[in-house]
Amino acid sequence: AVPARSGAGPGRRPRQSRTRECRESRRLDAAMKWSLRGALFSVGAFVTAALGGTYLCCTCVLLYAVPVPAAGRWARRLIGAVQAAYLGHLAFTLEHVFGVRLVLSGVEPPPRSDDELAVVIVNHRTRLDWMFLWAYFVHTGTLAQLVTVLKAQLGRVPFFGFAMETFHYVFLARAWRDDSATLTRAATHFVDSGYPFRHVLVFPEGTDRSDANVARAHRYAATARLPRYEHVLHPRVKGVAQLLRVA
Repeated sequence: AVPARSGAGPGRRPRQSRTRECRESRRLDAAMKWSLRGALFSVGAFVTAALGGTYLCCTCVLLYAVPVPAAGRWARRLIGAVQAAYLGHLAFTLEHVFGVRLVLSGVEPPPRSDDELAVVIVNHRTRLDWMFLWAYFVHTGTLAQLVTVLKAQLGRVPFFGFAMETFHYVFLARAWRDDSATLTRAATHFVDSGYPFRHVLVFPEGTDRSDANVARAHRYAATARLPRYEHVLHPRVKGVAQLLRVA
């Protein structure tokens, strides 16, 4: 008589099948763990913006009403501190909870005077890539000085929109007649009003690199007889040029 091999008897599944199921179970557990972390991150970002961010921003705005010449300067510094604390704790979570690794390379920017603006130009690969830029500004010590140029619809998002307005973010209507005046007024205000050194973050592509936007960019390139880009979209150059002229 030949003894039955382990795992091959009646009513028992083959060892390879059990191993495959164990691997799939571990992958599912890992996916659920990261999904839970992502959900907790989203809830935490919303709660801190809705509660702490809103109350602190209201305090900053009320400082402007104090009849003291230095009140505006105090308010601006407090606004920068609130922005650095809020965005900084989210950047800390991305790096130390989710394990995001940030690699900085290139030439260090030259020193600038306090009445100059640094225009930071980045591409927009995904809908959430802007979150990882917070870590860059944390490591360069400029998060409190960050101003972002965004589309006007984002200014109407509950809680977050009010916080971004308090942080003096610039909202564009995507109509050049209005946006030209908005960019000029904002950049001039940052330079002339005694603001601390500011970094203006702008996304020249105007939208993320989704499949639909890539197809739209390719059609535009064919119509306008421009090069066809595969990794970026055709930028909207008027706004960036306007910022650079004022800065």
